[in-house]
Amino acid sequence: ITEYCKGDLNPSAITVTATAGHIVNWYNSSMQFLYSGANGPVPNTSNPGTLTYYATQSNQSTGCESLPLMVEVDIFDLPVIVSNDRTICLGDTIILSASGAGSGGTYSWSTGGTTLSSVNITPTTSGVYTVTGTDANGCAGTKTINVTVNQTPTSPTVISPVEYCKDETAVALTASATGGSTLQWFELDGVTKRANPTVAPIPQTTSVGSTYYYVSQVNTSGCEGPQDSIEVVVHPLPITPTVTTTAYSYCINESATALAATAKDANHTLKWYGTNGLPTNNATPPTPPTTTQGTVTYSVSQINNTTGCESPRVDITVTTVNGPGLPTITSPIEYCKDESAIALTATTTDPSYTLKWYDMAGDPIPATAAPPTPLTNFAGTQTYFVSQVTSSGCEGSLASLSVNVYNNPVVEAGPNRWVCEGDQITLAGSGVTNPPAAGGTYTWSGGVTDNIPFTISTTQTYTVTGTDINGCFASDDITVTVASTPPAPTTTNTVVEYCEGEVSGPLDVEVGLSTPVSGYDFKWYDTDGILLPNAPTHPTGTPGTVQYAVSLVSNDSLGCEGPTTLITVTVHELPDAPVTVDIDNCFGGTSTALTAVADPGNTLQWYYTDGVTPITTPGAPTLNVGSVT
Repeated sequence: ITEYCKGDLNPSAITVTATAGHIVNWYNSSMQFLYSGANGPVPNTSNPGTLTYYATQSNQSTGCESLPLMVEVDIFDLPVIVSNDRTICLGDTIILSASGAGSGGTYSWSTGGTTLSSVNITPTTSGVYTVTGTDANGCAGTKTINVTVNQTPTSPTVISPVEYCKDETAVALTASATGGSTLQWFELDGVTKRANPTVAPIPQTTSVGSTYYYVSQVNTSGCEGPQDSIEVVVHPLPITPTVTTTAYSYCINESATALAATAKDANHTLKWYGTNGLPTNNATPPTPPTTTQGTVTYSVSQINNTTGCESPRVDITVTTVNGPGLPTITSPIEYCKDESAIALTATTTDPSYTLKWYDMAGDPIPATAAPPTPLTNFAGTQTYFVSQVTSSGCEGSLASLSVNVYNNPVVEAGPNRWVCEGDQITLAGSGVTNPPAAGGTYTWSGGVTDNIPFTISTTQTYTVTGTDINGCFASDDITVTVASTPPAPTTTNTVVEYCEGEVSGPLDVEVGLSTPVSGYDFKWYDTDGILLPNAPTHPTGTPGTVQYAVSLVSNDSLGCEGPTTLITVTVHELPDAPVTVDIDNCFGGTSTALTAVADPGNTLQWYYTDGVTPITTPGAPTLNVGSVT
């Protein structure tokens, strides 16, 4: 098989190799003899396809011819190379590319007759480039493209730096495009284009310092030029000027002085504003008029002469009055006689005013002695005077300030007292002019409440402080001496017993209390607790038991009484007469002993015939004629 490319300009003849001594015979595809010779026919390559030829060889000696050999000729179509014209901007690098050579094909580029060593090119001018594509069969096709190089615009015209003062209202940045180009604005990183790149950014002025913004321009060919930067400088605001006095006060028609302020240094200039809030456009501080009553406000700032930035303003108020009013006072002021006093006080109604004090005669008090301190060594009312004076010396009316000095009350706790232990006493103060209901009060030491009874057990000294309605007070003491309680009487016995009808004696004798302890007397009470004038003698006519009480009482003026001792008196009922038997004896005979029978629980008591003299145990009586008992 022999291969050719379509349109080969000088195709070679078909050849075969004959055996020595033989000659080659050539036939067409129909086996029609063409000619004999070593070189075969030259195929027509104008059309792609396959051509068939036959070749034989003949022995030159014998003339014998071999069987035919089929020779096929393949004519390949040329590859169609595809590549597109390119348009770039000056300075761009492009990669030349083509297709159509098929798998295994190669491409070769040239321009102006010069073969390119790389398909990466950065042309500076427009040109024509040719690519030759050779396919796997060795057949080549070509394609010519135009590479157009458009000029890149220059950077836009900008004004930099752009300066602002802190917090100043900024406007969009500006730049000038050339030749019909369009501006392209970038974010602060200088790389990322803004969401709408044709809209210029508005700088922020909230932070002091420098910030860079970037802009380029794109021409009508779509080529973008280099960036240029715009520096935005935000300057700090100056501090406010020094204003010593921010409030002035004048009397109406009083001569006023120019307002005052001090700039930071020579690089700063004061800027004054009038009462309408507009600049005065005058470096001289304004002098306020005082013809109209009221308050007006001026302002002053300072400007940094280098940056032009203006500081915040300082307001200065100017008040014009008919004259200062009365100062604020508290009157009357009250003291008690001889109380420690403090200097009088008053308050100005304006911070710029000062006070001017006058004594009780209305004469000015020197500043070194003002304000005055009231006298409290005598009771009565003192009147002082005070006015207020403006910073320019305008004095207002006098305010009178009364000082009332009250006499202290003469408080009495009462005379010293002597009481018995456990007595209830009442202490009451006196001497406060007004009764407690009208504002006076009495306060006692020792937890005592004025005019309220309480029980006392030990000797104590109490102090009463009486305070009158004016708050003046005095104190007095009272000593309450407590006499001790006498002891209970000591008796020889506390139970006294009688028989019904028996003769009784005074109880003090019966219980051994006939003589009291020195300094004391006895005090007797009946069974109902009723005081008796003397020691009782209990009647014995009726059987029964009662109780009497006796105590010791001091025989001084206090009459302190101690605890009682109870005396129980019992009157027993008489027993019945014993059972006896009369005895009859014969004179001269032997007598019989007397006998009697007592009731159960009782004992017998015998008496002599006189009926009075007791007998322990009676014997046999001496018998005489007659009858005895």
